[in-house]
Amino acid sequence: MKAEGCQSSREAMSDNRPAWRRLAENAVIYTVSNAASSAVPFLLLPFLTRWLSPEEYGLVTMYSTLLAALGALAGLSVHGAVSVRMFDRQTSHARYIGTALYILGVSLLAVAAAVLLASPWLEAWSGLPAGWLLLAVLAAGGQFLVNIRLVVWQVEGKALRYGSFQFLQVAVNVGLSLLLVAGLHHGWSGRLAGISIALYLFAAIGLASLMRAGRIEWRFDPEYARDALRFGVPLMPHAIGSLFIAAGDRMIIAGALNLHEVGMYAAAMQIGLVISMIADAVTKALGPWIYKVLADGDATMKRRVVRMTYAYFAGMLALGVGFGFLAPWLLAFLGEQYRSGATVIRWVALGGAFSGMYLMVVAYVFYAKRSELLSAASLTIGLGNLALSYFLVTRHGAVGAAQAYAASQFLMFVVVWLIAAKCHPMPWRGALRNPVPNQAI
Repeated sequence: MKAEGCQSSREAMSDNRPAWRRLAENAVIYTVSNAASSAVPFLLLPFLTRWLSPEEYGLVTMYSTLLAALGALAGLSVHGAVSVRMFDRQTSHARYIGTALYILGVSLLAVAAAVLLASPWLEAWSGLPAGWLLLAVLAAGGQFLVNIRLVVWQVEGKALRYGSFQFLQVAVNVGLSLLLVAGLHHGWSGRLAGISIALYLFAAIGLASLMRAGRIEWRFDPEYARDALRFGVPLMPHAIGSLFIAAGDRMIIAGALNLHEVGMYAAAMQIGLVISMIADAVTKALGPWIYKVLADGDATMKRRVVRMTYAYFAGMLALGVGFGFLAPWLLAFLGEQYRSGATVIRWVALGGAFSGMYLMVVAYVFYAKRSELLSAASLTIGLGNLALSYFLVTRHGAVGAAQAYAASQFLMFVVVWLIAAKCHPMPWRGALRNPVPNQAI
């Protein structure tokens, strides 16, 4: 425990770069690596939409949606507790991570059993065979391991290792998908295999890397388990609610329309979500600095954080609106079958801007450890999104789903900002009136 803290201190002391420069360089690395990771579906779109019919692309979308749903259950969201506890020098980080992995193993067995029991309904809803449903459970466990490896590097400030790991995973994902879909003509199943094999492989690499670095102690600690579950379990409704907001539209389209429309909508959605990808990278880079400012409690730095947040909000809105105007040109890459999605992209880009704004304020709720409030808001808004999506889809088709997505993301941002203001007060009004000294971050 002590050695871990000393090691982190030595690494921090050996880095003589100004703090602002470290933040800027890390933001660039996170942006590039997140771009590579999140842009996989985007970069593959011009190829997949020519090799796969909208129905086949709809199957790929349903697998990705199912993977996201299972990811909300695998590990019971305790990887978020690891990211918070890594800042606590009194915690044995290796034992904490080991305990989290024990929780992952037990939860995966429970999820696999539930999927087997529900497989007739899941097959009918998704169109996927039962075998792929079970492979998705294993892939969700792999994603949990990948997230743990990335979280540790992020907390340590090792953005280059973080980015390299993500980039290599993307390269394997893309390479296998192209080989199986285009080279060996396996169709939609080739794309699903590319996604899954890349997750399995890099989960194994991440686990081996953590063990080699001494970051895992294979000892179950009941106290740490309770702490991780107290953090993670209340977040599960949040994860499920967020899934309803992010993917409920595809669930509704699959039920109310057909897989053809799912494929059309998902292709346009991938383009519009570039905004969310950029926002995620920026907030990953700023997150450790914001947590440090909150821990220090310095009033001047809090005003600086608020001003930076307002500038970020303005940038996100401008990016979302501007990106929407480019929609007709972006759709030219997808082929004639997919050219009807320009309006979808405009609404999704706006929703992505609101999603990025949400990411900036949710950090205060996590810091205050009030995840139960976040869960209540997410689940309520997520259920509302399902109802609104169904209402609008039945009237406006896929465009209605995009409108519901944008509305739900806006509401989520506003509600979580209000919760954040209650959980951890910040000078949201005073920062605009009081001058901030020109001091380095």
